[in-house]
Amino acid sequence: MKDSFEPLILRIYQTPNGQWAGRLMIGNEDLGWLSGCASPTEVEQAIRETGMCPDRVEVRAS
Repeated sequence: MKDSFEPLILRIYQTPNGQWAGRLMIGNEDLGWLSGCASPTEVEQAIRETGMCPDRVEVRAS
């Protein structure tokens, strides 16, 4: 039997107030989020500092 693999995705987006936020997702499951960052790079760094290593990072421009 073949195991299915769902990647851990970090979705980074800009909030209406201009700050950056991110959501960790596996498929449609929301594992957690982070907000209040100055840049997409800061979001990614903060997530990695928690020990999470996303398989893919998606940045959505405003």
